[in-house]
Amino acid sequence: ELDSEAMRKASRRPVLVTVEDHGVRTGLAASVAEWLAMNRVTTQFERIGVDGYQSSGAAESLMSECGLDADAIAERLMRLLGA
Repeated sequence: ELDSEAMRKASRRPVLVTVEDHGVRTGLAASVAEWLAMNRVTTQFERIGVDGYQSSGAAESLMSECGLDADAIAERLMRLLGA
């Protein structure tokens, strides 16, 4: 269950971003999207996470391949913020 007060505060920011190391269609991003829709909140929402099935391997390598390493996340956030 998402904290409604925290969601209201977060949705007042210029961009609401979720980052998760699993599927965005069924994880935190899905819950946030549902909350935004059910509460009729319009804000720019970006989800960062796994978009499909992944191969096996070392965690560091897999995170990099999925764009979930620190550099990839930072780069994506900078683009979102126009920096």
